[in-house]
Amino acid sequence: MKKKKVLFLINNLAAGGAEKILIETIKKIDKNKYDIDLMTIYDEGIYINDAKKIANYKTIFKKHKKVLGISFYSLILRYLKIMPSTYLYKKYIKKTYDIEIAFLEGAATKIISGSTNYNSRKICWVHVDPIAQKHSTKNFISLKSEKKSYKNYDKIFCVSTKVKKSFMKRYNITKNVSVLLNVLDENTIIKNSQETINNSDFINSTFKIITVGRLAKQKNFITLLRIVNRLKDKFKFCLFICGEGNCRSELEEYIKENKLQKYVKLLGFVNNPYPYIKNADLYVCSSLAEGFSTAVTEALILKTPVITTDCAGMTDLLGNNEYGLITENSEEALYNGLFQMLNNQKTYEYYKKAAIRRSSDFSSKERIKEFNVEVLGDTKC
Repeated sequence: MKKKKVLFLINNLAAGGAEKILIETIKKIDKNKYDIDLMTIYDEGIYINDAKKIANYKTIFKKHKKVLGISFYSLILRYLKIMPSTYLYKKYIKKTYDIEIAFLEGAATKIISGSTNYNSRKICWVHVDPIAQKHSTKNFISLKSEKKSYKNYDKIFCVSTKVKKSFMKRYNITKNVSVLLNVLDENTIIKNSQETINNSDFINSTFKIITVGRLAKQKNFITLLRIVNRLKDKFKFCLFICGEGNCRSELEEYIKENKLQKYVKLLGFVNNPYPYIKNADLYVCSSLAEGFSTAVTEALILKTPVITTDCAGMTDLLGNNEYGLITENSEEALYNGLFQMLNNQKTYEYYKKAAIRRSSDFSSKERIKEFNVEVLGDTKC
């Protein structure tokens, strides 16, 4: 049987949720049926070596520092914005594919939308709430141009119900838009969570609160630190943050100024955060915006109770506060929620049992079956 040729295009393979989901998804695709190319726009990210093991890895732009004193990234951003999608596609997509997938909004979506291969199935993903996070439009001359790009796709998949609603509202597009939940390998997550933790601060902490994510403004860790500062004299606990990013110096400065060294530990990028998540007493998400939180899903898989701000995807994961506590997206609301979790044993025990109940609902087998049918058109999987 002749293999179908599939292209996945994404901006880079950095340590983000969409990038991780892409790797997990490709791992599960039957390589006897599909010949997979994974192409990045920028040749960077921690998942490049993983990509090379599971697909034919390609990239468009090799990494450079500066050109004539201007950052290479800024130059490419301008270039991608100005050039027509058909030009970009013809210049950089050299092969003919049966299925072409833009796995991220923005530049990847623009390039694949210019496909001149009229026989291919064209699919794109929306991983963020496009009203809360409008950054994808910077890759287009206008919102009208971005909307036109989306109309060239056969299918538009949103990672949560809220993302879908926001997408339809922002672009006034309803045709071929649907929700497809992320693929996560729950068995590998559970297996990796068994590793031993050698961090004495974590081991000796009375009540362990964990969060995982890039140290970026979107994750809103500075607000979480302000909340810790308000709670530190009321309860015994320690917040552990797994992640790295450009907000590190700001967080370090706040920790130092407010003497939070005993209450907050910045662990940096942790290759395997699952033992921390599994052995924590509580997972907290303080994000200003999400599309569908990979980290919260992983916490539920590992039966760790969750408190989160109200972001896209949280009601899909947690229901109406049924499987985790969702607060309004404000400092005061998250503070009150964390206070309740730390102060009220009955509330905490309820969400601990709820996380255990919810953990069994995440089956990668069902997710990849849905992916094969909806995306690859494989009805015999």
